[in-house]
Amino acid sequence: MPKARTLLLPSQTEGWEVWMCGNTSCTLKKSVASPFDAKVAGPGTVVGVPARYCRTIGLSLPTKDPLVMRKMAYSQLERRGMARGSAKETLFDCHTLPSRSDGDDTYVSVDVMSDLPDGLELANARGFTASTRLFPLPENKLLLSQEHGQLILSAGCDGKLVHSQVIGPVERLQNGAAQEVNLTRMALEGEGVIDSRINGLVVWADCTEEDLSKFRAELNLPVELRPRPAPSPALASSESAGELVPASVKKTRARRRRTWMVIALIAVLAMAYLVVIHRMKSRLDALASQIPSLEKQVEQTKDVAAKVQQAQARWNALRPVLEPKRYPLVHLSHIARVMPGGGVRITDFESKIKEVVVKGAARDTAAAYEMLRLMKEDEELKVYNWEMPQPTLQRDSRASFEIKGKLR
Repeated sequence: MPKARTLLLPSQTEGWEVWMCGNTSCTLKKSVASPFDAKVAGPGTVVGVPARYCRTIGLSLPTKDPLVMRKMAYSQLERRGMARGSAKETLFDCHTLPSRSDGDDTYVSVDVMSDLPDGLELANARGFTASTRLFPLPENKLLLSQEHGQLILSAGCDGKLVHSQVIGPVERLQNGAAQEVNLTRMALEGEGVIDSRINGLVVWADCTEEDLSKFRAELNLPVELRPRPAPSPALASSESAGELVPASVKKTRARRRRTWMVIALIAVLAMAYLVVIHRMKSRLDALASQIPSLEKQVEQTKDVAAKVQQAQARWNALRPVLEPKRYPLVHLSHIARVMPGGGVRITDFESKIKEVVVKGAARDTAAAYEMLRLMKEDEELKVYNWEMPQPTLQRDSRASFEIKGKLR
């Protein structure tokens, strides 16, 4: 898997940040209004999912087997009301943490993702992970960060994320945030997620020391305001290669792999047919080169002239059949090339010398007419005049269609 080279992270206030990463550091390149505007979806892109879509909890599990660990983690999510159906339907990922004892328990932090908003499920991305997991966390301190105007409380172990939750809008610094931090800290200590070495809280937020005055007075920990650091390229590569991939992204990736396999198969078959065509054409050319001598023989042998002319006529009749542009696989290759990116499936294909019939199913009538338009506009397919009757709607709103092409 390629290294993480581009990070897409939620801004502290609004919009998204695009970070470019080298081997040792990351640099902020630009800020955009939405993930779509970032125009980054290559195999080295990592998406930092905001905490409101990706909750993180810490667990102590009595096993070291990864498969058993995942099953036990799902049971804990189900018990806490965080599961979204079965284990396959719940999108979660387990990150093993350093052991704190000599026992058999394994400490893990579990990311649980909810449905992502439109535009964030980038199909070509390297991976998805909780955004806070991409930053080195302060040692022995809780963290209060800001994403899209929301306060996020996080706890770490050896610089890695263990727990995260949304506290609320930034305005809660003045009203209730301190009480929730105090209660969450006691709960995490009681569950063994963090230990008593926590000696402070670091704030990465768009606020001033004056904004923190009331928060400090109500909190049972020292508070330090710091600028948010740059994300870590090492964490981006190691923490984003897990199971946190949306189902729609998996389906898109699988569909693209199948499409490339079909295209590759068509290309191989087309090359084989072209080789056969080339050999037949070479043979035809060789025979055609004999025509002058045959004509001379016709002059010399009037009695066999009619037979020679008939043979020549037969070979001339073969020329349209040997034209590469009229072979079925060539037609199918061109049609596959112009098919829309999704929503259209070919179920039947028939090719004759003067007529081609394409039958299929589309997600709706608009997709079927789009398929017709692309076939009409393709230069390689303009040798036929394409027409399509009104598509037939099925019960599931899909449309069956039949496109016919007649030789011009």
